[in-house]
Amino acid sequence: MKLLDKEKIEDSVMWSKKKELGKELEEMCNLSQYIKEKGIMQGRKEGRKQGIVVGVKKGRLKKKWISQRK
Repeated sequence: MKLLDKEKIEDSVMWSKKKELGKELEEMCNLSQYIKEKGIMQGRKEGRKQGIVVGVKKGRLKKKWISQRK
């Protein structure tokens, strides 16, 4: 095999591996973004619940209002 042919093959394989790696990295980034957003939403939901409990305890929210919101 000629040296130039060998270099072309190696170059082709490298590009193919770089493409694969790029796709894997993109999938990982999308997954981490999803996990982050899901965590933010869960935190907001828990914060709202805690805020309602505090509001009821302090007499700022009526229990009747809470049951209507569910």
